[in-house]
Amino acid sequence: MTPGQQSAATCNLCSSGKERRKAPPLWTALSRQSYAPVHTRQFLRPTTTEWFQLYLDLQDSGATLPADAAVEDSSATLEQQAVSTGRSAMSWTWTNQLQSLRDAVGSQDVVMLRPPSLAGAAAQNGLFKKATMYWSIAASSQNAAQAARLVNFLVNDPSAQAIQLLNRGVPSSAEAIEAMGEELTDTDHDVVDFLTAITPELAGAPAVQPMGTADSQNTFTRLLTDVRFGTTTPQEAAEATIAEVEGMVTD
Repeated sequence: MTPGQQSAATCNLCSSGKERRKAPPLWTALSRQSYAPVHTRQFLRPTTTEWFQLYLDLQDSGATLPADAAVEDSSATLEQQAVSTGRSAMSWTWTNQLQSLRDAVGSQDVVMLRPPSLAGAAAQNGLFKKATMYWSIAASSQNAAQAARLVNFLVNDPSAQAIQLLNRGVPSSAEAIEAMGEELTDTDHDVVDFLTAITPELAGAPAVQPMGTADSQNTFTRLLTDVRFGTTTPQEAAEATIAEVEGMVTD
C-alpha cells in the first residue's frame, strides 16, 4: 500500500489569546506502546494509569471542562462545541479540520499550536503525521502494472495535484504542493506551513492497529468518562483498558 496524502498531525487549536493546560490527545501518551508485544505490555500499565490520572488532575484543577460538560461536548456538533462557542480556549483536532473550525468559530483567527510536552521539548510532545488514506492495489489484481501507473499519477503527477488540492490531505512532496499554485486558500497555506515547521520534530507514527481493535478508541473514551465521574480509579481504568484491548486482537 502506498500512502496517498500526508494527513494533518493532531494539534492544539487556540481560539483566543489565552493558553490553558490541556491533556494530550487520546493516543499521545501511548503512541509508542499502544500495541506493544505481549512480553512488554507490563510497561503499559503505569503509562496508561498516568494518562488517566493526568486527565483527572487537569479536570480537578479547573484546567478542563468538568465531567458532565466534557461528556456533553463530545457529542455536540462542531458549531456547538465549547471551543466554537467561546467556552473553551483550546481544543484538539486534526489540521485538515482547521477551516471547518474557523467557520464554526466565525473567525480566521483560530491558530494551530504545538501541543506542550511534560518534558518541555517539542520532539517529546507525541505529535505525529498520519496518512489520510492509502492507495492500494490488490495482490490478486490482473492489471497490477496499470494500477501502479494510476496510483503514481494520483500521488506524483502535478496535474493530478492541481485538481485534488488538499482534499485528500497534504502531499508529502513539495513539488506536488507547488503545483497547486494559487488555488490554495489562506487556511491551506497555514496547514502546509504548520506541517512543514513540525516535521523535523516528529519521531514517527504509532504502530498500525492489530486486526480486531478498530473499536479500541471507544474503550479509552468510555473508561475515561468513568474516571472523570469518579466511578473508577485511573489504575482500575488502565487495567480494564488493557484487558479489553488485548481481548479484541484477532489473529
